[in-house]
Amino acid sequence: MNNLTALVAGMILLFFSVACSGCIGYQMSPAQPAAIPIGEKEMVPSDERIMKLPDWMYIPMTDSVSGKDITLSSLISLEKPLIIQTFTIWCPACTYQLQETSLLMREAPGRYQLLAIDIERNEDKERILGHIMRNNFSEGYYVSAPDEVLRGLVDVFGQRIILTMPQTAVICNETVYLFNPGAIPAPRLQQSLEELC
Repeated sequence: MNNLTALVAGMILLFFSVACSGCIGYQMSPAQPAAIPIGEKEMVPSDERIMKLPDWMYIPMTDSVSGKDITLSSLISLEKPLIIQTFTIWCPACTYQLQETSLLMREAPGRYQLLAIDIERNEDKERILGHIMRNNFSEGYYVSAPDEVLRGLVDVFGQRIILTMPQTAVICNETVYLFNPGAIPAPRLQQSLEELC
């Protein structure tokens, strides 16, 4: 009977650990973000090296505000630092992070791009748009991620990208920088962007 009790207690502990990991609060000073190359360089006949991005970065996602289709590859090609943040409507730390990022975007207009990816399957374009309007988020792209994009994100970053939120990644200089999970205040995010990009 003791083994059964220990097994049940372990399963309950595992369940609560996974359930509670879904939304992490404020984090004042994230560690130096991990650098991950975003593609492979390959030679072309002219001997120039070009970046070959993974296929999932070409999958269209519809912006909830403009209705326009975008891809990660099209945003990367603009050669401005791209801030990617995962969120859900029900996550207060995610809302705080998007407010902080909106503050940064307003203080440095045109300097950065924002792609906010809602990873909750039950949150459609209308709910996302309502969340944006209620919270007065800044310009950027706010999308509900297609399954293929979510799988690509998990392939690159591991399951933490969808299990712990908010997550912030920055793409610049052909590299993805993944920060520790949790909200990052605007001044700290700006400092990190200046150091990395």
